[in-house]
Formats: sequence, structure tokens, C-alpha cells
Amino acid sequence: MMNEPIYRRLFGTPLRSFLLMIGVIVFLFGGYMLMGYYMADTVALGELSEEDTNELNRLYDSGDFEGMAEYAAGIGSGSLGLLSYAHSDLLNYYIQYIHVRDVYVPKLGSGTITEDEKRNLTECVFSYYYRCYADTVGTAGNLSEDDLKVLDGIRDTYMLGIMTDRMGFSEGDMEAARPEIMKNGYFHTDRADKFSDRYGERYK
Repeated sequence: MMNEPIYRRLFGTPLRSFLLMIGVIVFLFGGYMLMGYYMADTVALGELSEEDTNELNRLYDSGDFEGMAEYAAGIGSGSLGLLSYAHSDLLNYYIQYIHVRDVYVPKLGSGTITEDEKRNLTECVFSYYYRCYADTVGTAGNLSEDDLKVLDGIRDTYMLGIMTDRMGFSEGDMEAARPEIMKNGYFHTDRADKFSDRYGERYK
């Protein structure tokens, strides 16, 4: 038995070897076709239609950011096409603001907020406090200076109030936590989540 050729010990009879080889070819060809289909589908998803682009631009030019968010929801917030939109960074952070305002804060008031929602709330509010959106200005993203002013306005007039009045964090607390949450200049959601887990009971 030990004197058998190694190919026979690995694969058995020549017929079995042949069938195995055919199976491998079919598998590889199927994977190649599937990858091609996936890539084509991704390209299609990544293209925002001219109609959608024009409507989003119209809403943006009129300052109707609520309308932009509502229209984007109709497209599908997970659509890859929105990532190619010229003001996608503004749209992303504005949608976060709407979630805080219309979902998480009302649920805090009614006592129906879940632990996962508390973490999401913490991530949103903390990212606004640390102005993470400012990192997307210019070459790092597509946020314009005008977009930055819109988000800074939300931060100063709304998010800071939620942070202090509803979550119990002072600006001193946030600055003390900055080295941990913004280590190496990046926002660490897992570390923000730890603050939610530690202090979420006092959110109101």
C-alpha cells in the first residue's frame, strides 16, 4: 500500500482524479462567474440616477436638508449610489441627527429605549461633540465649508444639550475622555459604547 504512487494515495483511482479535477474546474469557474456578477451588481448599485441626483441637488440648494434625508430614505439609505453623491457626508450626519431627534430622544423620554439604541445615541452625540465630520472636509471627503457650518449649528444648538441634559456628560467629561475615544485621531465606536454601558442608566 505504501508503494502506491502518491497521486493515488491522495486522490484514489485515475477516474476519481479526473472527476475531482472536473469538480475543481467547475467550482473555480462558478466562483469566477459569481464574482463577475457581484462586481457588475456593485457597479450598478454605485451609480445614482440622474433624476435622483438632480432632486437631491435641488433640495440641497434650497437648504431643505430634511427633504434630502427623506428623499434618501426613499432611495434606500444603504444604497451604494448615495456614497457617490456630492454631499453624502452631510447627508450621513444629518440622518444621524434625525435619528437622535426623532427616535432615540423620544424613546428616552418614554423609557422604551433599548441598550443598542443607547449605544447608537452615544455614538451619534459623541461624534458630533468631537466634530468627526470635520475630518471629511476637502481631500478626506466631500464636506464643504457650508456643510460644516450646518453640522456645527446642529452640534451647538441641539447635540450639546442632549449630551448634558439628557445623558449627563459635561464638556469637561468629554475632554477627559477625548484621549480614549479619539485615540490616534480616530473615533472609536467601541470605546464610546463602553461609556453607554457604564452610564446609560442615567440617560433620561
